[in-house]
Amino acid sequence: MPRSPLPLLSLLTLPVLLASCSGTFEAHNEKRARQLRHDNALYFRTQCVTALERARATATPQQLPAGLNGQPCTSALLGDYALSADMAATVKASVVTLDPERLSDYTVTVTSLNDETFRYVDRGDAEAAAEQAGTYTEPAPDVTSEDTDSSTLNVEEQTP
Repeated sequence: MPRSPLPLLSLLTLPVLLASCSGTFEAHNEKRARQLRHDNALYFRTQCVTALERARATATPQQLPAGLNGQPCTSALLGDYALSADMAATVKASVVTLDPERLSDYTVTVTSLNDETFRYVDRGDAEAAAEQAGTYTEPAPDVTSEDTDSSTLNVEEQTP
């Protein structure tokens, strides 16, 4: 009785099927890695702002040291509030820019490993109070469409 060619055909097509699945997994994993780099930069920016706020709140007078201008968020000038080198490895770069007129006002710029740039602008006490009171008329400059893109809100994904 002759053997059916079906099992042999199945064995020959198996590598082709596996190769097509591999491409799908690679694309999915690259998308997840890009999203993770994006999210890491946003988290790093938040942590840097927190560190700057804490350093400013504990300083006398309540302003940041002038030497911090142009430094990264890992600067020793932030003392105990400086971000770690491990955390800094999750982004390409970070820069703190101080307003030379008022050293309490600053801008943080973080560049992700995807080369995306995220910025936070401290707008001062009066504007922050107006925003809290609901009387601030302009959108906050630190809220960008990249931060609130609805397609990226769910970071947890399932593997296909």
